[in-house]
Amino acid sequence: MTTILSNREKLVEIAHLYYEEGLTQQQISRRMNMSRSLVSKMLGKARSTGIVEVTIHSEICNPHKEAEDRLRQILDLKQIKIIDAYSSGNDGTMTPFHKEVARYLSSIFLDCKTVAVSASSNIYAAAKQMSTTVSYPHMVFVPASGGLAELGWESNANSNCSLLAEKLGAKAQQLYAPIVVESRETKDVLCAQPFIRKVLENGRAADLALVGVGGTFNRFSLIEDYAEELNFNYTIDPSQVCGDVSFNYFDRNGQPVDCEWNRMMMGLTLSDFQKIPDVICIASEDEKAESIYIAARHKLFTSLIITDTLARRINEIYTRELYRSR
Repeated sequence: MTTILSNREKLVEIAHLYYEEGLTQQQISRRMNMSRSLVSKMLGKARSTGIVEVTIHSEICNPHKEAEDRLRQILDLKQIKIIDAYSSGNDGTMTPFHKEVARYLSSIFLDCKTVAVSASSNIYAAAKQMSTTVSYPHMVFVPASGGLAELGWESNANSNCSLLAEKLGAKAQQLYAPIVVESRETKDVLCAQPFIRKVLENGRAADLALVGVGGTFNRFSLIEDYAEELNFNYTIDPSQVCGDVSFNYFDRNGQPVDCEWNRMMMGLTLSDFQKIPDVICIASEDEKAESIYIAARHKLFTSLIITDTLARRINEIYTRELYRSR
């Protein structure tokens, strides 16, 4: 018993010298007259037996870690990144949020070869904030949809790809087609063109996609305006629409809405996105909480980057649904 106690006291003494007095393992080995490797083993034993407990305070560098872990479990996603919303600028943009999005995306782009990119004002704002000394010549950004009309031109998929490529020293492809066409025949003809077919094939084969989720509060009217601008007469029942991913309307079950718009849309479909290994949704508008919640629960994307206020809204929706189910 005396030997066991003596060994335990020695573990405590070595741990005290290393963790509290700040001595190196070499200095401890000289003081205790033992080899450095034995000191290392005893420090390991001090941790494994509970004499020393190491606590990593990840909340210091990431105050949202607990909320991210909880939301990742609720939505069953690969990754959740919550960023402080702060306050909007005079022009309505949320520069602090988009700057953090840009920094985060820059870190994951290193492992990517092909990235499909949807139309999205958040993606455009994040791309404008990109600033890196690292070049990404191995990467190509591929538009996930067409977009030739003037409406929403600044943040359409082609523009987003061009801006990302310019900022990162990468390549960009362009999808020379409208968001939607007027007939099946027109779509078949366009999709048969090599310069369009190849872009869509590359998008489907991407190893990463960046998308926005459109909420019913504004995207539905935007798409209606687009169709009106091109003189396309598409009637869609708004009660069926819960949002869209890259102009693909989905319903409450996460399924494509049965409508002409979805059938005539020039770009990747919901099914195409679900075959891409990682699809990151970027959103900042609180009004999109329900649309994002539905899209996430039905696997329309795999990862999510959102503001802290939007994260709270999504948690509230989950809590409300949980209460109703009881």
